[in-house]
Amino acid sequence: LAGAAEDFSIAVNGSSSVVVTSGETASFALQLSGLGGTSGIVTLSCTGAPQNATCSFGLAQNEMCPAAGAATVPISGANTSTANVCIATGLAAASTSAQRAAPEQPWGRDLSLLAMVLPLPFLAFRRRRTAALLAIVAAIVLIPAGCGVAASPGSGGTSPPQNATPPGAYVITATGTMSDVTHSVALDLTVQ
Repeated sequence: LAGAAEDFSIAVNGSSSVVVTSGETASFALQLSGLGGTSGIVTLSCTGAPQNATCSFGLAQNEMCPAAGAATVPISGANTSTANVCIATGLAAASTSAQRAAPEQPWGRDLSLLAMVLPLPFLAFRRRRTAALLAIVAAIVLIPAGCGVAASPGSGGTSPPQNATPPGAYVITATGTMSDVTHSVALDLTVQ
């Protein structure tokens, strides 16, 4: 018997290592080609995506990656086919920069001054307890509002947001399968 077995090659085109911040998408370019004149369909899949991250494929050069899942790429021995592996890392529930700082109120200083001056006329009354009580209530109510004090979820903790991908180094395995032939490449993803 004589004949050629079906086979193909898969390789990373460019860097096999990407560094992203959680919420960003890492993209790796792949090149596939049939060996010895092989033509057919290669099914791509990936494993090893970190927590709260998804893997998807774009089949045209510079194509944005759609939904997660496997993809098929036609190959031929005469041409090189390309695909992009995209790892979309998890997004925070809300913008972390919006959570860190409360909005500054331009009238905040005026209210703080009012909170300090407002109790002065009451001090002239004979009932100093009432004046003191009113001064305390005014200070409690107006000074925090004037300083722009506000609380937002997650603004005081050091733990990552619920939907974020945890920081770390991850190895993603992109696998191509055609008939009974399987080849894989390792992709290094670092999430900061």
